[in-house]
Amino acid sequence: MIETSSARKYTVIKYYNDDGKKVASTKLDEAQVGTSFNTTSYHDGYAYINNIGLQGHKNPQNVIQIKRNSTEVKKLHLPGTTIDAVCADDHYYKVKMYLEETK
Repeated sequence: MIETSSARKYTVIKYYNDDGKKVASTKLDEAQVGTSFNTTSYHDGYAYINNIGLQGHKNPQNVIQIKRNSTEVKKLHLPGTTIDAVCADDHYYKVKMYLEETK
């Protein structure tokens, strides 16, 4: 579950077991992560979620990557890009990796 804010840089990703009990959480200094109008993409065991950012401020140009069955969360910075949505497949995954390695 993602608890996020549009007015503050605040996001908490909460992890639950099969019994519905919270087992872990990860805090991020990000705003509007995974809001209802954005689609989460899944590829190769990872979820990719758009980060809108604070209302009235410049887009943070990050995509949030969450590893399946793990609490591993990364911010993938894509400089010079306005991110309105996220998609991930073999081609885009390679492009993302190239941008990360060259920053």
